[in-house]
Amino acid sequence: MPIVNGINYNEKMITDEELAVVKAMREKDATINVFVNRKNEEEAEEYANSFPKVDEALSVAGSDFFYSSTLKTNVYANYEKKSN
Repeated sequence: MPIVNGINYNEKMITDEELAVVKAMREKDATINVFVNRKNEEEAEEYANSFPKVDEALSVAGSDFFYSSTLKTNVYANYEKKSN
């Protein structure tokens, strides 16, 4: 694979957003925060659990989201609470 300015040629085919993630992951102390919205609590928990992680996905008390963390990535999966 040819490398131009430290970037693999294949990476030239990805979007600017994807390239920003690749660059951040290569930095020594960088972390990436991912925020997503899901329809319900089950989908939010499933999304947070879909990432390889240090700990199980956590539901933060008093909030409407699940949180998961790897060494470089923090995932926040928000959901709409149904009114009773």
